[in-house]
Amino acid sequence: MAYGRLEVYYPDGAFRTFLLTEPNVSIGRSAGNMIAFDVEGISRYHVSVTYADGKTHITDLESANGTFVDGERLKPNEPAPLLGGDEIQIGEVRMIFQSFDESPTRPVVPVEDTTRRMEVETGLFTVDLFEPEQAVSPSAYISAQISISNTGTQTERYTVEVGGLPSEWVRIDRRELEIDPGKGGDVLINFKPRRRPDSTPGDYAVTVTVRARSTAAAVISNFTLRVLPYGGFGMAVEQRYLRMNEPLRLHLHNQGSAPLPLSIIPRDLANGVQVTLNPPRLTLAPGQRGLVTGQIRPKQVRLFGDPIRHPVDLIVRSGDAAAFTAPTRLYVTEKPPLPGYARFVLAGGALALVGLILVGLLILLRPPGDPAVQALTLSADRVQQGEPLRLSWQAENAESVEVYANGVLIGTFPASQTSADLPTDSLSGAVAVEVRARRGESVGTATTAFTVDPGFTVASFTVDPPTVTRYVTQTLTIAWSVPGATSVQLTGGFATSPLTGTQPETGAVTITGIWEAPLPMTLNLTAQNGAGELIQSMLTIETIPVTCTASIGDVALYSAPDSRGQILATVPRDSQVEITGRDVDTRWLRVAVTGGANGWGRVESFTCPDPAILPNLLLVPDIATAQPEPAITASPAAPTAAGLGTPTGAPGVLSAPNVQSAPAAPLGGAPTPTATITVGG
Repeated sequence: MAYGRLEVYYPDGAFRTFLLTEPNVSIGRSAGNMIAFDVEGISRYHVSVTYADGKTHITDLESANGTFVDGERLKPNEPAPLLGGDEIQIGEVRMIFQSFDESPTRPVVPVEDTTRRMEVETGLFTVDLFEPEQAVSPSAYISAQISISNTGTQTERYTVEVGGLPSEWVRIDRRELEIDPGKGGDVLINFKPRRRPDSTPGDYAVTVTVRARSTAAAVISNFTLRVLPYGGFGMAVEQRYLRMNEPLRLHLHNQGSAPLPLSIIPRDLANGVQVTLNPPRLTLAPGQRGLVTGQIRPKQVRLFGDPIRHPVDLIVRSGDAAAFTAPTRLYVTEKPPLPGYARFVLAGGALALVGLILVGLLILLRPPGDPAVQALTLSADRVQQGEPLRLSWQAENAESVEVYANGVLIGTFPASQTSADLPTDSLSGAVAVEVRARRGESVGTATTAFTVDPGFTVASFTVDPPTVTRYVTQTLTIAWSVPGATSVQLTGGFATSPLTGTQPETGAVTITGIWEAPLPMTLNLTAQNGAGELIQSMLTIETIPVTCTASIGDVALYSAPDSRGQILATVPRDSQVEITGRDVDTRWLRVAVTGGANGWGRVESFTCPDPAILPNLLLVPDIATAQPEPAITASPAAPTAAGLGTPTGAPGVLSAPNVQSAPAAPLGGAPTPTATITVGG
């Protein structure tokens, strides 16, 4: 019989319930636990839940990250009581323990001067309220307790309701309880405001209503619960690489629950630019997003020289008590209108002014010559992929100018234009640039070249096969390619085959293990290059069950691989079930039952699509039949389980006439081909 259950909330939002029937339940990341979680932050054998003499205890098994009950960390190897409604945190998994005992042992709260007692007019019961004495922060816990005393002469059932604040903030360990005459009972109420911007801070008028079921008499008590604010903000620049005088845009987000003043302070690391922000300060309401714009100008205008990239930090500081500070960096490229060597040309310009005038007059007086391209230059000889590159030229006797990169037309420009930015997103390696000055059918050309270094990206990250079958030993091959990486780290996969060590930029590894969780498997890749850049990639692998079909009448599922045991459930013929394990001899299959339990059925009672997979199923430890089982009688009219092989003298229909167990709960209303299995009494 179950003495309680664990309600499990996974970090991705999934929910699952486990019935607690065994007196000692181990929980951890290893497949050898009775409840196994393949979740980050959980030790292989993390915690155990024990039940003895009507009391439930939880013990931390010296886990790496600890076990927390209602926010308090347990001491290793020291059992702590579970009373019902307790919140347990291990790693990223949150669990609520619900006790099936209507009157568990409860802590006694001493009566203080602040305790308030209320009594209904009929004098049938009294209520003592022990209200919280301090404020609570979002995501933290605080408790109130009420004690109900039955002063009447009849046994009465009471209900407890809490109002005045969002229902998801409240957890009542016992919403109903029955109290005998002259006896009392306690109810613990936990308050946990959610850590969300809509968790408005302030005072909440909380009402607690205790109502007698038979008379409808009620006692309503009130107290004030103060919820504190919390702070936090997010930030991101819209464009990290800018040209001089190009506007910058900084996005801000108040992720806290109270208005948040923010100050933005620009810092020029090279002391070469001036940054103007609008606005430099703003206040955001809870959950509100804001935009700060700005302009970046050079402190000194340069006419000659090569392009310069200026690093600029935007430092955002919160104006609340935390005064949290976070920086983000952007880069501004300053490009003088003339290359560095042009200053020497201008230095001799004064001396050659007369000659230039004469040459100009000669040019004006003579007919136009052929079009030509002069002074073709690039702002850099090598750039990273995605960074723009400035191309400058001087065209003579032209009506238009055409620019080509590796033979592909980039753009056509008027003859008066002397420069343009070349996009490099689709270019890599050596790039040949050709500029054509055109007038009519006449064309003059000039060429130059530059190199585009490829960006640091994950070229490939694959796994074979692309799906994982649950509860079956299998091998996965993981392959990757990250050109330019100096190290590659892989994490995830099977808990029994951890991916460790540093890998080369290209390679493949194989891992073997068993996956039990219904959640998808994830594989993570983190790579770093020589410049210290980090990139990450994640693969999500779908998990599929092993399903078999009940092929011999209504198949009985037992509490152990023994036909003399208790029947937990029955599977209608032609219904499909999920197989989660096997015994040592593969004569019994473990079948998933509704509510998180498992039942055992004979292997010949099921037809499986791939019988060869059964020996590779999860071997359930410590499962054995103490004595020989009763003989199995055959029904000549019943078909055998195709493909599984029926031992001599054990055809498809099974019977155990000596079993004296409660009748199994039949499966009702479950559509073919998948059966919903209901636990029997």
